Amino acid sequence: MILSPSFSEGIALPSAHTSAASVIQVIDGKVTRLDESPGVPRRHWPDAVKERLVAAASEPGVNVSALARAHGIVPQLLFAWRSRSRRKAAALAAVPPVDTTVTPAFADVAVVPSIEEFGTVEIVVGAVVLRVGVDVPPDRVTALVRAVRQA
Repeated sequence: MILSPSFSEGIALPSAHTSAASVIQVIDGKVTRLDESPGVPRRHWPDAVKERLVAAASEPGVNVSALARAHGIVPQLLFAWRSRSRRKAAALAAVPPVDTTVTPAFADVAVVPSIEEFGTVEIVVGAVVLRVGVDVPPDRVTALVRAVRQA
C-alpha cells in the first residue's frame, strides 16, 4: 500500500511500546550432563560379543554397516569397537617381548658348610670382619656389631 504525501503528513502514529523502563529477566541455570538417556536404558555388550563382531567386521569384503544393523546396533558403535581393538593390538605389538633365556643379574651365592662344622661365624661390618664362635649368645653378638658400627 502506497501512502500519498497528503495522507501521511501531520499524522502522529502511536508507538506500540511507550514505557521508558526496560525489564531484563536473567535466568540462572546449571547445565548438567546426563549419564544415561532418561527414556531408553543403555545396553551393555559383553566383551565376547564385541570380540566376535569385531572379528567378523575385520574380515575382508564385509560391509560393516550392514553387519552392525543385522545385529541391532548402530554402525558407529561397531566402527568404534573395531578402532579400539586395532589400537589395543597396535599397543601390544609395540611392547617388545621378554627374553626368558637371559638370567637376571644377581650377586653370586656360594654354598658354605654349616656353622657347626667350623665353630665360627664371620660377620662383615664395613671394613671389619668379626669372627664369632657358635657358642656366643646372640645379645653379645648384637653388642659387638653395635660397637663396631660406632667406632
